[in-house]
Amino acid sequence: MQPLVSIIIPLYNRSTIIGETIESLLQQTYPCIEIIVVDDQSTDQSYEIAKAYETTSDKITVIRRKSSETKGANACRNIGLSIAKGQYVKWIDSDDLLHVHTIQMQVEDIIQSESDISICRARKFTQGSNTIEREWLGEWGKIDDTPTIANFCAYQFIWHTCAGLWNIDFVKKSEKWDIELLNSQEWLFHLTSLANGAIVSTLNEFGCFVRMHHDSMSYQSNKKGKYYFNECLARYKAMNILNNKNHKEFKSYHLLFKKFKWYHLFTFYKGSFHYGIKLLALYPRLFHILISIRKRN
Repeated sequence: MQPLVSIIIPLYNRSTIIGETIESLLQQTYPCIEIIVVDDQSTDQSYEIAKAYETTSDKITVIRRKSSETKGANACRNIGLSIAKGQYVKWIDSDDLLHVHTIQMQVEDIIQSESDISICRARKFTQGSNTIEREWLGEWGKIDDTPTIANFCAYQFIWHTCAGLWNIDFVKKSEKWDIELLNSQEWLFHLTSLANGAIVSTLNEFGCFVRMHHDSMSYQSNKKGKYYFNECLARYKAMNILNNKNHKEFKSYHLLFKKFKWYHLFTFYKGSFHYGIKLLALYPRLFHILISIRKRN
């Protein structure tokens, strides 16, 4: 009996492309999958389109976030995880695609490597309506270096959300998605996994494809002050997580603090003085952590 893989998709207003994402999952050569779509109360036809797929395949479960539950992709990911039945779990965004052999390759890798996370390569592409119109861009992430916390903080080892396949037992005992963050949540989730001692294996294959389009939060023109505020908040949380885990490598903290300062400046540069001033209150705690790590070493 092959192990079940749970694929969780947070969904919000992606009516024009959610069908393509679901199709890329239904075409997987690995047969034992469940697809959990958690709609974040979409205002277009996204939920209805996903529900229509549910009627055609017993592999698909579509639910809608309750009004009483916290809004956002992170909350939807946690909801999906709470009902997942698989031994392994993969999160993908509603605008990303998988190669047909991705799940098969990653299941084989994570079992053979006895790892907590199997990571493949991710490739970026533009939003054409078909494969001919699309422009295939560079790689999203770097996975050739050693998966250490310091390398992750230096962006020398970093991966996209949809590139990972996780042992669900490791995830459930160690972390959830941070519902306070509006962006940089994947980055924090991955750092937390490394801080929790995740064993990482990598595949030298492009298994997932990341759509670049104007609606994306990470698209350059959408990076307002609030975006950089959340980047800062994620680095602040990361430094606290590492400190609580008794991580002793000063380089990691130094890299995080440098990023915090840089993003803080961008918060002001983008005109968000309210968020910029709010971040000033976090510096005493950051300085305390840096000083305490120095003393420990």
